[in-house]
Amino acid sequence: MRTDTETLPDSPIRVLVVDDHESVRSGLCCLLRGHPEIHVVEAVSSGDEALAYLDRARVDVVVLDYRLPGRDGAAICGQIVRRWPRVAALMLSSADEDDIILASLASGATGFLLKSGRAADVAEAVRRVARGEAVLDPEIVPRVMEWARAIRHGKEGDGMLAPIEIDVLSLLAQGWSNGKIASELRISHDTVKARVRSIRLRLGASDRAHAVALATKRGLV
Repeated sequence: MRTDTETLPDSPIRVLVVDDHESVRSGLCCLLRGHPEIHVVEAVSSGDEALAYLDRARVDVVVLDYRLPGRDGAAICGQIVRRWPRVAALMLSSADEDDIILASLASGATGFLLKSGRAADVAEAVRRVARGEAVLDPEIVPRVMEWARAIRHGKEGDGMLAPIEIDVLSLLAQGWSNGKIASELRISHDTVKARVRSIRLRLGASDRAHAVALATKRGLV
C-alpha cells in the first residue's frame, strides 16, 4: 500500500513484458497494472517481437523471461542494452542455475529475479531498475557476492569453473565454433553460448580469445 510520503513519477514507467507462456504473461501484466506508476505498454511472447516493438515505441523497462523460444533472454537482453542503452532490463527465471544467472548479468540485465519469489517484488524491482538501481533476488545475492570476492582476490581458477566449462574452454582453445562444440559435447547451442558467457564473466575476460588466453596462463587448458 502506498504511503502518504510516496509520490507518483511525472509520467508512468513504460514497461514491455516478454514471456512465451500466456498465463505468466497475463499474470505479470495484471500484477503490474495494479500499480498506477507503472504502465504496461505491450506484452509479447518472443525476443524478436520485443526488439520489433522497441524499434517503434518508447519503453523504460523490459521485463523478460530467460527461457524464450529461439534466442534466450540473455541474448535478447544483450541486444537491448546495445541498441537502447537507456532501457533497463529485468530478467525473470524459474531456474537459479549459475550459468543462467551469470549469462543474464553478463548480458547487461539491470535486475534478476526468480519467479518463485513474491509477486510484489516484481513491481518494486521495476520501479528500482527504472531509477537505475541494480536488483538481485535475495536468494542469489550470497552466490554473486562469493563470485565477486573470488574474482577480486584472484581465486577464480579451477574451483570457479564447472567441469563442462573446462571442456568448453579446451575446445575454444582449439578454435572450435559454438556449433561444433555443441555437437562434440552433446549439449545445445544455447547452452554453449551460456557457458561461454559464464566463463568470460568468471575469468573477467573481455571476449572469447581473452578467456582462452587467461585460461592458458592459469593452466586451466
